[in-house]
Amino acid sequence: DRMEGLTQQLTHVGKIEKPVLAALDPRKPLQETLNLMEPKLKKGKVHVSTNFWGPQVLIEADQNQLAQVFFNLMKNAMEAMSQGGTLEIRSEFVKRDEGQFYEVTFKDSGIGMDEETLTRLFEPFYTARKEKGMGLGLSISRQLVEAQGGKIQVQSALGQGTTMSVVLPVGRS
Repeated sequence: DRMEGLTQQLTHVGKIEKPVLAALDPRKPLQETLNLMEPKLKKGKVHVSTNFWGPQVLIEADQNQLAQVFFNLMKNAMEAMSQGGTLEIRSEFVKRDEGQFYEVTFKDSGIGMDEETLTRLFEPFYTARKEKGMGLGLSISRQLVEAQGGKIQVQSALGQGTTMSVVLPVGRS
């Protein structure tokens, strides 16, 4: 399984395919990914709380690429909570001076990250988990989100968990 995962991720490095944009409710790939991850989260003693049932907002995005990003973020959160914990997943429509956005936030109660990890987090092949990680998931996730006009934001401190947000534009032309 690990070799298959590595092979799949290596095929993505350096050649992120252009997203196939279509109007979609981002809660759909979010819920589908959560359903897929639920057995692993339960096995890892991770309690999930969700808040993403507000009004429908359609964005122009690639559903498959978003699902991959959500999967990577949930998987990383789960791995940061090796003894179990809480993962809060929230999504909301946000208006800011620079425009309108749909934001999906993953907040875990895991071990958090030190400053070096935070500065290198999205570098290909960088991983804080030397014995397990390949260091590609977050790098690929950032590329996928940026290819759709969005960004990933991170807040973390050692011992205080991590919050990762996917911010996607709404109504861009």
